Amino acid sequence: MFNRTIWFLWLQGLSSAADIIKMCLHSSRRENPDWNVVVLDETNLDQYTS
Repeated sequence: MFNRTIWFLWLQGLSSAADIIKMCLHSSRRENPDWNVVVLDETNLDQYTS
């Protein structure tokens, strides 16, 4: 089995994202319920890239 992770990067944070970006994230979660969706932004990016 392979890693089922969807990486979603929006550096400014989702609170400042346009509605279309939020809709894409929601769609990814809805269409892939068994996958882990990780949202990256400036506050947590270093946790995944060090």
